[in-house]
Amino acid sequence: RLPKSMALRNKLLETSLAAFGQLKQHGGESPKMLADWATTLVALSDMAVAVDQREEAMRLRQEALAIREGLVHAEPDRAEWNRDLAVSYVLIGDLLDGPEQVAERRALYEKTLAIDEVLIARQPDDVGIINNLAFDYERLGNLAKLRGDYPLAKSYFEKQHVLALSLIERDTDNPSALWAMLCSMGQLAAMNEQAGDAAAAGRLRLDALSVTERLVALDPENPEFVKAMVSTAVSVAADQLDSRSTAQLVRMEPLLRRFVEMEPENHDRKRDQAHYYLALFGANHAVKDFANAERYASRALDVLHSLPASAFDNPDQLRLVLTASDSLAILAEERGDVEARSAFSSEAANAANQLEEKLGTDSATLI
Repeated sequence: RLPKSMALRNKLLETSLAAFGQLKQHGGESPKMLADWATTLVALSDMAVAVDQREEAMRLRQEALAIREGLVHAEPDRAEWNRDLAVSYVLIGDLLDGPEQVAERRALYEKTLAIDEVLIARQPDDVGIINNLAFDYERLGNLAKLRGDYPLAKSYFEKQHVLALSLIERDTDNPSALWAMLCSMGQLAAMNEQAGDAAAAGRLRLDALSVTERLVALDPENPEFVKAMVSTAVSVAADQLDSRSTAQLVRMEPLLRRFVEMEPENHDRKRDQAHYYLALFGANHAVKDFANAERYASRALDVLHSLPASAFDNPDQLRLVLTASDSLAILAEERGDVEARSAFSSEAANAANQLEEKLGTDSATLI
């Protein structure tokens, strides 16, 4: 698929450049034409990112940024140009994902926030700007968390939460607002957990599960919504480990199966499925339903075994295999099945040894 994608991107770029050249000859560089060209460059950069051509994506995004900065310089009060410029700062910041680039990303995201704060002061009821602001705060919160500044990170996530609430008050079925709410809940749950308040984190995750259910009800075919619902349910189950959380998870199995079937060759989705089955193992084991615990741990391992050998280069794959095989070894020991325990323990040890090679971690600490 990759060569076709690159060929298509190059053809689109060639066609776009030719069209832009003709427009310049006939009508000069009008602001509208320049804005449209910047939008085209951004679309081409997205295609470059999709095929892992990050240097090319950066070049295209920087070219679009230069155009948009020029448009804002010429008409500083034009909201449309300012919105586009704010987007460009985010797009470039998103490509600066190295640990040594955190300060540069922060500066770009702060520029975006400054623009959006000016825009919202002019148009306080603009839902689009409010939504943009919500995610401005999340980006800056994530960077503060990376720097270890947890109080600042929490303050940003709380601001995101307040804005999401205000959006939902306007429209209870606004998917973008519900997604912003979900993101803020997840971030605040992590902040509470980091601060040692597991109870508050658990309450937030339970509320977040209700939000994901609303999102999936609005768009049941959206893979991001389905994945968020299942992963949140797994977290809730890990918090509660009771029959209620088990029942919640079981109800989601058809949804998860459809999520995997949407892209049957997507390894990450199958790993999500394995993670889900392991959560059901834990929930059943906690209530001493050992038969169902074994059934779900076996399903998790079957899903992982169905992936090609190349998938086992992924540390997450090895962690899941280690967890599933170790869980089955524990169950085998509990029922006195020495042969099965030996086989599963051997697979767990093998996964741990591979992880040790990849991560440089003592395999004894992984089992």
